[in-house]
Amino acid sequence: MTGWRRFELPQGARNECREIRQEGIRCFLRRGAAGGSGSGRASTSTLDDEQHASRHATRKINEWLLHG
Repeated sequence: MTGWRRFELPQGARNECREIRQEGIRCFLRRGAAGGSGSGRASTSTLDDEQHASRHATRKINEWLLHG
């Protein structure tokens, strides 16, 4: 996966933006209010190998698409 994948999900009266990027064995996640209010959260997961990282990223994307 190259670059950020961005998702906007409804959260009550506003939308939330979630982004994910994989680089080798690392997955980077960001989330916050859509429209860039400046406050948000970020995390990095370091997995055992690239296949594990790819499965992790795919699982997160599917979770976001399924549950919003």
